[in-house]
Amino acid sequence: MKFQVQDTGIGIAPEKHAAVLDAFTQADASTTRRFGGTGLGLAISKQLIELMGGQLKLESEPGVGTSFCFTIPVEPGDETEDLKDQLLADLKGLRVLVVDDNATNRRILDEILRAWQLQPTLTDGGEAALAAIKKADQSNASFQLAILDCMMPEMDGYELASQIRRLHDDNDLRLIILSSATRPDDETRCEQMKIARFMTKPVVQSEMLEMVLQVMCPESMPPESSEEDEAVDC
Repeated sequence: MKFQVQDTGIGIAPEKHAAVLDAFTQADASTTRRFGGTGLGLAISKQLIELMGGQLKLESEPGVGTSFCFTIPVEPGDETEDLKDQLLADLKGLRVLVVDDNATNRRILDEILRAWQLQPTLTDGGEAALAAIKKADQSNASFQLAILDCMMPEMDGYELASQIRRLHDDNDLRLIILSSATRPDDETRCEQMKIARFMTKPVVQSEMLEMVLQVMCPESMPPESSEEDEAVDC
């Protein structure tokens, strides 16, 4: 990648070209010079460019101006990240129900989802979640995604998922289960209740984004990796 900066200033004499790239050196070092500065800017720029594998060059003519340019080697950007940004923009305003009996967990998820410009509604348990779903349905503003804590008192995440499935199928309301521990039957229970994803806590924002996009945009996202610490596809 090539960068170029050009000015129409006083220019630099040819015999000064090499010297101005040294620290504490200026083209005009006299006591009557018109311009200030420490003479460090170009030296620092040169070192940074060389650290990135490039080289700083200059062309200058006194009274006309100066042109500095450098080229550094760069790798192509990750197209997957661009795709994620676009898909997330398409999900703006997505109505998300968050169910967790822990206030700190609810706050963290709320901050993450709002940062993505989604619309979370927070509830502290199964009964409150079911009431919120029915209220949203009556208002023609049904939830499109629900993130459920697995280990809650009175009604755990799986029982809540079972109750939700009596109200909505997996196309209307997609479910994600979060848990601080895994059990041998998690995958089977997810399949039975049509839970889209199971993910272990603590929640990592980048992994949560990947999971939400996989759940809401399955045809657009590339296949997930098979690393052990990835979310389980149920």
